Amino acid sequence: MRNFPPQYNLKPEDTLYFCHIPKTAGMTFRTILEDYFQCDDICPATLTAHIADYSKTDLQRYRLFRGHLGYVNIPELLDGKALVNVTVLREPVSRVISHYEYIRRTPGDPHYEMVRNMSLEEYSLNKGAGKLGRNVQTYHVARLLQYDLSSLSRRKIVNLAKRSIDQFAFAGILERFQDSLFLLSYIFGWKPIINSRKENVAKSKKTLDQLPASTLELLQSHSWIDQELYTYAKAIFEERFNQMVQDLLDKYGTHDQQSAYAASGQKPNQGNLQQLLEKHAEQRFKANHQLLSTAVEYSFCEPLRGLGWQRRECATDDLAHRWMGPVTTATLDLPIAIPAAIPITAPPETDGSTAIAALSPTQPAAITNSQDDYLVEFQVPHTWAVAPDILESLTVQVNGHPLPLTMLHSTDVVRMYQGRVPQGWLGGDRLFTELTFQVNRTAVCKNANPLSKDTRLVGVALNYVQVFPSALESQKSLLRQLFNGQSEVTAAFVSEHLKPQERVVAPLMFKVRLSAAIDTYDTFLKSAEPIRWVILHKGIKQQIEALLWKLARQGFKPVFADDVFVVFAKNRHDLAGVSYLSPHVRHLYVGRYSVQVRSFFTSIYEERLRPLYIKYVDRQKKERKLAEFRKTKKQELPQD
Repeated sequence: MRNFPPQYNLKPEDTLYFCHIPKTAGMTFRTILEDYFQCDDICPATLTAHIADYSKTDLQRYRLFRGHLGYVNIPELLDGKALVNVTVLREPVSRVISHYEYIRRTPGDPHYEMVRNMSLEEYSLNKGAGKLGRNVQTYHVARLLQYDLSSLSRRKIVNLAKRSIDQFAFAGILERFQDSLFLLSYIFGWKPIINSRKENVAKSKKTLDQLPASTLELLQSHSWIDQELYTYAKAIFEERFNQMVQDLLDKYGTHDQQSAYAASGQKPNQGNLQQLLEKHAEQRFKANHQLLSTAVEYSFCEPLRGLGWQRRECATDDLAHRWMGPVTTATLDLPIAIPAAIPITAPPETDGSTAIAALSPTQPAAITNSQDDYLVEFQVPHTWAVAPDILESLTVQVNGHPLPLTMLHSTDVVRMYQGRVPQGWLGGDRLFTELTFQVNRTAVCKNANPLSKDTRLVGVALNYVQVFPSALESQKSLLRQLFNGQSEVTAAFVSEHLKPQERVVAPLMFKVRLSAAIDTYDTFLKSAEPIRWVILHKGIKQQIEALLWKLARQGFKPVFADDVFVVFAKNRHDLAGVSYLSPHVRHLYVGRYSVQVRSFFTSIYEERLRPLYIKYVDRQKKERKLAEFRKTKKQELPQD
């Protein structure tokens, strides 16, 4: 790290390589690094054996390599690429113990049979396990300068590893993992990382003070190379961390913070350091992104700016998604260009809790529609996997303001939501608009695979978010993707015959095709407002009877119909009606009411006639038995 700049902006031609050393929180750290790259920029290979599936040309296009690739000559494989190395180191004896216990509890590990009956002492002596048991940190780091170490003495190898670590962009320390993430954020100008994930973590760990003194001494004596590298890297880390704190305080700290650090070396606490890093990240972002857009679309395939999310899950045939969790609140920062002249509306008073802490539920205030408003839309996939109470508890805030939500579309698989945002919530010199998503609790989600071992605590998943001016709704809304040929034909018919000021009741998807105000079916059933058009989706399961009854009672008649929709109009004598006996309309009534009639008579039979019939049958049986009994008795009487 000594030979690498204290701050560095990753360039498109750079390739970040995470030197993943076993049992150094590598799985968690790996998912954190993935947050800052596009899905397509990440090499899918995470094991040495996987690399062989890709040609050298294929590998050249990736910008992030991570995983257990310590036995791959990465510099040679990526010859000509600007390699930026990062790693995390761990106290050597603790790492040896952790790796030993991991192998022995994991039958699928390739070294399980070899190690499962070994004692810890045997493992640390490398008996039959190659270099698994000791000094693997040094070997992994040194190989990035010289892959073949077979001709070098141990002293030369550790010196080589020190020279290698000097060229790393970052070498974190597991025992100071959160501080390491802060330093990583500072170096690359990323939003400060608050770790809430725990990937591949043991349920219980053996501490050093639980070991016999002789075992501890043996482990230390056989890990001296790793210990020397660890001590060297730890000193560099401390130096770089202090430099970061000083720089942040000089640029963004308060007078009290600066005075405390100058007088006694008192560093800001985690919350204050996070705030300083937020300002630092904003300045770095602003320096590298001169032009911002008034409309922002965010797919979770993109790098993440937010907290409280689980690792990204990519799919080849669909959008990537992230689950909220393990905490109940997740944030997303979106850079939106807003006119500076717009006055800022202050959010409700809060207790100053951190971004990932649970928020107190607040009743959203009513919002008056304006052409200057913005719309927030987002999509929640995999709704079938979420407990109903979690799904229904979802709330959103925009820069601290509770956002009333409208459900645009809902199926067993996906939901689409929309909220209207007054521009005053976004205005001023604010660079990022912060969206805060909250649920009532997190839980292990349902899984289509009953053998799944995924025990992550999650809330809901999101795969797409966008913010745009409300004037662009017909061009930008998620509702556009719901339109197909039949929907377009229906919208075209209504649009052609629609008169000014006429209101329409329809699925909300028609908002992006019709100029009229759109009311929902719920509003129509509860309101006495004059309505002239109703576009009825024949596939809705709820409220259909109530809707048909109100349409008949108020004198609506069908004027258009196809396989999916029936359009009803009121007092539009200029339009030819569609017969109730026509195939597309008849099904709406005849099929539904024939089922109801059948159901009615079935219930009458089950509730009234069947019990009477059963009683009648039982009585007949009893009477036959009684008649037979009497006949038998009569035959037994003596004849005169």
